Amino acid sequence: MKFSIRDLLLVTVIVAMAAGWWVDRSRLWEELRKEIVRHRLEALEWESHRLPNASASATKPPEP
Repeated sequence: MKFSIRDLLLVTVIVAMAAGWWVDRSRLWEELRKEIVRHRLEALEWESHRLPNASASATKPPEP
């Protein structure tokens, strides 16, 4: 079976497009993962500021 230059060029273009798509999706996935982690950390920080400080309330005796 013989391959023409056109066939080899077509295969090269298809492989290059697939590799480029894969690299692009990998970068987007990594950025999304980092954004999700950052968002979760901000939410935890916000929740920790909203909640009363447990160590401070443990040192105070209950009021009668």
